[in-house]
Amino acid sequence: MLVAGLRDVSVIRVLAEAVATIAEAMTFPLPSLEKDNKAISSYVEWISKATALYDAAPHLGSYLTQVPEDIDLLLREMGCSFGGILFLGRYLKEAEEKIIEGLREEYLSRLQKTLGKLAKLGFEVGEIELSGG
Repeated sequence: MLVAGLRDVSVIRVLAEAVATIAEAMTFPLPSLEKDNKAISSYVEWISKATALYDAAPHLGSYLTQVPEDIDLLLREMGCSFGGILFLGRYLKEAEEKIIEGLREEYLSRLQKTLGKLAKLGFEVGEIELSGG
């Protein structure tokens, strides 16, 4: 299945876009550590680029298994939320605490909204407990 998928131009396009997006994030400096919502939205944008594979993975899975587009979008939202939370815990430990807390709240909120939408569509959604950072 994976080999067949790699022959598909759409699969290569998604992977190439993810790599290019990550490269773009790595060539730009981190947003400034201002203490307002502008800084948080700048970080969310930057982290979304740095964690593009967390968007690409569910998108490829959805494409290869031909799930409906609305489910694909929800799975991608969930992947991006997890990616943001994991990125915070691993790479931004030194950033100012207020920025980290604001970003964590943003990603947890996004994750909860996505899980709620999946539950409304009839998917069984359990509790997610994230510990540390």
